[in-house]
Amino acid sequence: MIQSKRMKKVTVVGSKDVMKKTVETLYDLKSFHITEHVKETKKDYYDIGKPFEENEEISDLLVKLRSIKSYLDIEEKEFKTKKPKDIKEIREKIIKIQQKISDLQKNKDFFKKIKEILTGDYQEDVLDFIEIEPEELKSKKAFVGFVVEDIDDKIRKTTEKFSYYSNIYESVLIIAVFVDSKITKDIKNILEKNNFIPFNSDLIKEKFPEIDISWKSKKKDVVLEDLTKSIKHIEEKKNSIKKKNTGFILNSEKVLLKKSKISESPLKFGVSEHTFMIKGWVPEEDVKKVEQELKKISNNKIFIEINDPDKGENVPIAFKHPELVKPFEFFMNLYTLPSYKEIDPTFFMFLTFPIFFGFMLGDVGYGIVTLIIFMLLKKKIPGAKDPLNAMVLSSLSTIVFGILFGEYFGLEEFTFNNVHYVFPHILSRSHQIQDLITISIMIGVTHLFIGYAVGFYNILRQHGIKDAVLEKGGWMILTIVMIYLVRSLGFLEGKYGEFIATFLPGKTVIYILSAIAVALIIKGEGITGAVELPALLSNLLSYGRLMAVGLASVSLAAVVNDLAAQLFASGIVGIFAGILILVLGHTINIMLGILSPFLHSLRLHYV
Repeated sequence: MIQSKRMKKVTVVGSKDVMKKTVETLYDLKSFHITEHVKETKKDYYDIGKPFEENEEISDLLVKLRSIKSYLDIEEKEFKTKKPKDIKEIREKIIKIQQKISDLQKNKDFFKKIKEILTGDYQEDVLDFIEIEPEELKSKKAFVGFVVEDIDDKIRKTTEKFSYYSNIYESVLIIAVFVDSKITKDIKNILEKNNFIPFNSDLIKEKFPEIDISWKSKKKDVVLEDLTKSIKHIEEKKNSIKKKNTGFILNSEKVLLKKSKISESPLKFGVSEHTFMIKGWVPEEDVKKVEQELKKISNNKIFIEINDPDKGENVPIAFKHPELVKPFEFFMNLYTLPSYKEIDPTFFMFLTFPIFFGFMLGDVGYGIVTLIIFMLLKKKIPGAKDPLNAMVLSSLSTIVFGILFGEYFGLEEFTFNNVHYVFPHILSRSHQIQDLITISIMIGVTHLFIGYAVGFYNILRQHGIKDAVLEKGGWMILTIVMIYLVRSLGFLEGKYGEFIATFLPGKTVIYILSAIAVALIIKGEGITGAVELPALLSNLLSYGRLMAVGLASVSLAAVVNDLAAQLFASGIVGIFAGILILVLGHTINIMLGILSPFLHSLRLHYV
């Protein structure tokens, strides 16, 4: 738990005809960390590989899929719908969705543009594109208006006897169709399918008095209302497409991402004319499984070599944590990760982060509220599951400390029917400030000592006992000595401070230990160590923020409660105002109570 997984160096060499199967198997096993092949000289036998053939198509599909995802405003969620079988199925469905989306957007843009045109004034020459002879007007029915796209060919499939004129007006296609009265119904059907919007009939009559308009325009207000409804209907269709295809889109993205990684993986391999070579790292516990699976799919066309890491080799790390500890890997990634032979501090963070957070917020009511918030956020943001799980544990810690402090939404005591009640508690933050400071400082001593002890062990494993004592031993001794110094500065007071003082040795022992510690630090780190000596005290005192942040939170809660109580006693209006003060005040305090302890907890892990 406190060490990363033991790793083995693995080299796989095989025939190129099983390369793709090998890559897919390794990817599915999720145990192989590939080391990129580098061709250092022209004489190297293995060149750098090229992506598999389907890589270009996969990349293209990913771009299209993400464009659809963005257009439909699809958020990341976990979907239990069946994943697509293959690229062919994904491609076919993407094409269908794209076509639907394209048509919807085209129509939406068209309707919006028509609204703009109708709310403005027409140019005088808007109908000049119609160059029909006057005698033709008497014998034919006319359709004049706007359409989404050119429909000349569609009309031609119905009849050859028609006159067709078109022009672009303010980026929209305007057409005039003149046909025999016998086929007006067929033409109208074609126009309806292409979102035909009739042009202003009065303006047409002014320009062509003898024209026989088959599809007359409605009043402007009615048309604008119809256009608004059409745009709304398009949005409904868009939402329907989103609802039907969200699962497919999210699952397809995962499938394509996996296939993309597989198709690009040869760029990390060594490849010759007939063979390939993959080098990498596998956790020791998974080596046998990897061997078995590769031999199963290779038909004896693969050679596998397994070795221990060389001394000083840069070995990747794989964490080995129980489910309860795993969320704190997220926080470890914010810091410098441990090297292969070092202790993994994630478990210690699993212990200390919730303690720091809970100690600072320390209120049963706030703990319950934050617990509900983080549980709801887990459902809303599945991608942030790990940090939110860590915050759930921190909320539980807040509830525990709230019980220890006897705080419930800032209340430590209350009076009802002239009877005074005090919540059971072990420590009152508002009355035992000295004890709170003492506990904060001792938490700091413990935390710093654990940090130095971990460093001591890491150096011991890598460089031996002498370097470990010189580099970390002095700091470990000095951390203990700091208890005496902090006590003499007046920080360790109260009953807990007095209790700790009974275990402190005399001045002579303290001076000897201090001298040994300083000598070891200067011997191990030289002038740098000497310069950093005062920093230990400032680092230790910085743990006082555990007390300060908590005290600020309980003080603000008390102010809110007192103000609300005064308002409750002033009548009906006061009761409503008091409720408002309680809700707003505690909401602000909870928000600060999440942010401040979170940041300070992280900060104290940098100390």
